[in-house]
Amino acid sequence: MNRDGAQTPPPDAAVPAPAGRRRGRLTRRDVVVALAAGVAGVGGSAVATQYTAASASGGPRAPIPLVAASDASDAVRKIADYRCDGKDDQEEINDAITSCGSAGGTVLLSPGRFAISGAVRLRSLVALVGSGRATVLRATGTWPDGRGGTPGAVVELADGVTHRTALRHLTVDGNKDEATCKGLLYELDSYPNDRPGGPDPTFVVDDVHVVDTASVGVHLTGGTNRSGIVSRVRVYGAGGTHPAEGFLVEAYDALVVQSESGAASGDGFRVVGANNRFSDCKSWYSRRNGFNVDGVRNLLTACEAQDNARHGFLVSTGPNTLTGCHADSNSRPEAHPGPDSEVNNRFDGFHLPFSEAVQIVGCQSFDRREGGTASQRHGFFVGAGSRDCQIIGIARHNATSSVGGEGVTAAGMNVVVTGDGKRP
Repeated sequence: MNRDGAQTPPPDAAVPAPAGRRRGRLTRRDVVVALAAGVAGVGGSAVATQYTAASASGGPRAPIPLVAASDASDAVRKIADYRCDGKDDQEEINDAITSCGSAGGTVLLSPGRFAISGAVRLRSLVALVGSGRATVLRATGTWPDGRGGTPGAVVELADGVTHRTALRHLTVDGNKDEATCKGLLYELDSYPNDRPGGPDPTFVVDDVHVVDTASVGVHLTGGTNRSGIVSRVRVYGAGGTHPAEGFLVEAYDALVVQSESGAASGDGFRVVGANNRFSDCKSWYSRRNGFNVDGVRNLLTACEAQDNARHGFLVSTGPNTLTGCHADSNSRPEAHPGPDSEVNNRFDGFHLPFSEAVQIVGCQSFDRREGGTASQRHGFFVGAGSRDCQIIGIARHNATSSVGGEGVTAAGMNVVVTGDGKRP
């Protein structure tokens, strides 16, 4: 029975066929398979295949509860296991997650808007799968996170040992004009090393759009937060009056691919953890730096920082390696809410203030506005106190020069930068 008092229909109960359907019946199986298979990616098709095969054989299925939004179609709401009413909808979603039990399962969310006034809490071995961008988890208030800190997030992990979760194919709307929250908060600080599956809790976040959060868009943190996979995640408009990162990575051994941050009030990507890998990621129009790397042993490949207000790539420590990255027209006044003079010609494409053991290879730093005045100061800057770094790249059309800083000739430095240097 649902919270609204309606009796939940049996798993394959028939519902009236929609207009224009002349034959057959629309069943729960039809809807589940259509929702699961209709979203992009392997996760959705895997759910559909699992459900279809189990139904055909008559055998047991892993739990696949369906949660319907308050504005979902009548056909979907008719056969849903949980029906939301547009208020505190995280309660139905969390009930569906809990119903999967210790064995885990997949929770499907219908298209529509879910009103979230507290965290959706993922439990171990559970996948929460939306119906693409049409599934929207929209914040409607402010609440603490699971540890009592503020603000909380729209989606969090149940506790510090939650493992092997998945979040796919949906939108998280922070609704920052009316709510104060993060988009995703994955905090793992007590996962044991002796689990049969290995010492890493692991998780997957894929094809998720995070918009308009008053605080951080995606926050990965905790001393045992290891081996998470974040792919095809777009964060837009993180933060407000106070600086907030699009992605704040205080984790270890994470893989972040094909993801981007746009118009964050802080850094697009801030990396404090270690041994993380970033590939094909982009930061643009951040009010601070595109990528702020203050952890060690991180790898950035084919990443781009474009039109950020401060440095494209700020790498304060090492060892860290950047290969095939682009710094494009940063120190951008248009990305800064204050006077142009506070950023114009003051920040660089790649900035190493006092860095050690940083390798920047095959990278380019340029200001693309060939018909106007460049804003990006130096292509590459190496500050005093830096040592044992390697920079091999190209710099063109920057406001001041290709390479700057007293650390260029320091001990152990190998700097080879070609290009036309300062804009003519």
